[in-house]
Amino acid sequence: MATQGMLSVTKNGKTVLKAVAGCDGYNVKDLVKSLSKEDCTNPNKVYGKALDAGFGCHDCLVVLSADKIVHTSHDEVGGLYKETFEQPKFNPRWERGTVEHYSEVKL
Repeated sequence: MATQGMLSVTKNGKTVLKAVAGCDGYNVKDLVKSLSKEDCTNPNKVYGKALDAGFGCHDCLVVLSADKIVHTSHDEVGGLYKETFEQPKFNPRWERGTVEHYSEVKL
């Protein structure tokens, strides 16, 4: 749990995108610095930038918007990802929903 991280992008209080990592979550601030305003709403761009920033890895990183999920793991994405998408601070990697490293970008 101590290495999990999450980035939420919100607009007018609504979640637009979430990037959730099971490892190297402490690099979330580096991810935020690397994003442009346009990147923040594109799950594919955020996924690539997250890997470049060392935020998560191919086995644990999930980036999702309201209508798209980007991940390359062979594991299925759990139901909590979609069920809790509207809650920007809820970590869908586990039922308790807490996360050690968190950042929010407000558009």
